[in-house]
Amino acid sequence: MAKRVRILHLIDNLEPGGAQTRLLNDLVAINKQDFFHVVGYLFGQGTLAGVLRVQGIEVFDLKFRRAVDSQGIRNLASLIKRVSPDIVHTQVFFADIIGRVVGRYCRVPHIVSTIQSSTYEPNNKYLY
Repeated sequence: MAKRVRILHLIDNLEPGGAQTRLLNDLVAINKQDFFHVVGYLFGQGTLAGVLRVQGIEVFDLKFRRAVDSQGIRNLASLIKRVSPDIVHTQVFFADIIGRVVGRYCRVPHIVSTIQSSTYEPNNKYLY
């Protein structure tokens, strides 16, 4: 039997929205015999975390207080080291940037991003 591919999915938040719905739908549909999924989110209350947990997917609040948050970055690096993912999959602006940098630093073999929105929103409350 082949080893399951370990994927750490990073997303800005798990509040109801388009990217979050897409992530939920993808994780429910993907064959769990071949893939092991873990989800980490940077900001917010994680309203949709329970939906993922019911599906048997581990979810972690990385506790970022702002976009550049040294404790949040340490939390992400610790999660990457613990999960030892084959792939880090990032979605949404801040998760794309932070996940790619920290994933590369932690020597994750593959880092991919799903572009949900390529725009930067300067009024985002997580910048400050």
